[in-house]
Amino acid sequence: MENIKISGNGKKTFASKISESYSFTYDDISLLPDQISEIEHRAECDTSVDFLGLRLSLPIIGSPMNTVVGGKMAKALSELGCLGVVHRFNSIDEQIREFSDNGMSDSPFKCPAVGINKSSDLDRLKRLADYGVKIVCIDIANGGSKMIEEFISAAGNIIKEYQIKIIAGNVASYETTEFLIKIGVDAVRVGIGNGAMCSTSVKSGIGIGQVDAILRSLEAKNDLDSDVK
Repeated sequence: MENIKISGNGKKTFASKISESYSFTYDDISLLPDQISEIEHRAECDTSVDFLGLRLSLPIIGSPMNTVVGGKMAKALSELGCLGVVHRFNSIDEQIREFSDNGMSDSPFKCPAVGINKSSDLDRLKRLADYGVKIVCIDIANGGSKMIEEFISAAGNIIKEYQIKIIAGNVASYETTEFLIKIGVDAVRVGIGNGAMCSTSVKSGIGIGQVDAILRSLEAKNDLDSDVK
C-alpha cells in the first residue's frame, strides 16, 4: 500500500497501513482465534481494568447523555463494576442530587460531566470537587477545541488542589488525540457519531469508523509514550 507512514518508534503501524479513502467500524472486522487457550470456562476470564484510580470489573463507561446516564443508571453501573458519567443538562444542585438520591455520596464511582463555560462550569467544577468528586468528564461535541485548553488552564488550581482526573473528548483522529494529551487530560473519549442511534455522521458528514478512530488515537498515545487512558 502506498504512502505508509512510520510512527515515532520507527515501526509501521496498522492504522498507517489503512488507506485514507476507507475507514472501518466493528461490523467490518472479526477477531482471529489464533491463540491456544487454557481457559476452561468464560467465567475464568479477567476483564477488569484500572481506570483513573478505579478498578472496573468491565471496561464499560456510560455516556453523559440525559437519555442515557442519570443517578439510577450510574448507581446500577457502579454495582456491576462499571462507570456511568452523569449528564450535565441540569443545575449543579440537580446533578449532585443525582448521586445523593441514589446512595452515591461516598462512592468513588461518582463521575459527572461539565461543559466549558468559564463562569458557570468553573463554579460547577468547584462544587463537584467540594462534594468529593475525583473524576470529571469535560463533555463537548468536538474535543479538538482550544476552548478545552482554555477551560483546563482556568480550572488548573481546582484540578490540582482537589487532585481531579479529567476525561475529555470526543475525538476521532491522531491530531486531536495528540492535542488533548499535550494539554494534560487523563483520559480521552474516542469516537464521533459511532452510536447505534446516532445520526451525527450522516447529517453532518463528520466522523470516522470507530475502529479507525481507536487506531489513530492509539497511535498518537504510543508516539507520545503517554499513559493517558
